[in-house]
Amino acid sequence: MMVDDFLRKQDLIGLNETEVMERLGADDNGMFAGDNSRQAVYNLGTARAVMAVHDETLYIYFDDQGHVDRYEIKVR
Repeated sequence: MMVDDFLRKQDLIGLNETEVMERLGADDNGMFAGDNSRQAVYNLGTARAVMAVHDETLYIYFDDQGHVDRYEIKVR
């Protein structure tokens, strides 16, 4: 999947929110994250599995200084 290739080539750790938005575009926080301003959320589309019915979502978590400290892909 394209996101896997992107994450292998781009190190998001340590980037600030503006830098993340420059690389990935506007996030989908309005749909997914609710009130949590310490994360960016990107809907990646249908999960990569046979007969998949759920979407994959990229969660990017920011530390207290506003820099990425971790990220993960979850199936929703």
